[in-house]
Amino acid sequence: YMMLGMIVILTVVVMFVVFWIVRSIATRVTAPIVEITGIIGEASQGDFSIKANTANDTEVGVLAESFNELLAKVSHILNETVGLLHDVEGSAKKLSDVYGDSEKAAEEIETISKGAVAQSRDTKKVVELTKQLKDCHEKLQENSKILIGGVRDTKEKSDNGIRQVEDL
Repeated sequence: YMMLGMIVILTVVVMFVVFWIVRSIATRVTAPIVEITGIIGEASQGDFSIKANTANDTEVGVLAESFNELLAKVSHILNETVGLLHDVEGSAKKLSDVYGDSEKAAEEIETISKGAVAQSRDTKKVVELTKQLKDCHEKLQENSKILIGGVRDTKEKSDNGIRQVEDL
C-alpha cells in the first residue's frame, strides 16, 4: 500500500508539472497573438498612434512590424491630405482677397492656377497612395482573419490539452 501511495503521489506531481508546462507554453504562444489582435482593433477605430510590440522574433513580430509600417503610411497619407486641404482653403481665401483688383487678380489667378496644377498632381498621388493603402488594409484583414483563426485553433487545442491533463 505504501508503494501504491507513492505512485499516486508521484503521478499527481507529474500531472501538475505537465499541466503547468502545457499552460505556460500555451500562454507564451497565444499572448502575442491576443495582444496584436487588440492593437489591430484599436487601430481600426482610428487610433493611428498605437504601435505593436515588435520584440517577438516569430511571425507575430513580423506581422507587428508590417502593421506598424502600415499605420505610419496611413498617418502620413492623412497628414498629406490635411495639408492639401489647408492649401486649397488658403488658395480659396487668396482668390477671394484678390477679387477686388482686376490686374492684381489676374496675376494671382495665374499663381493660383500653377498651385492648382501642383495640387492636382498631389491629389492624384494621394489617390494612388490611398489605393495602395486599401490593398494593404485588405491584405492585413485577410492575414488578421488567418491569424485569429490560428489563435482560436491554438486556444481550443490548449483548452483541450488542459482538460485532458485535468482529466488525468
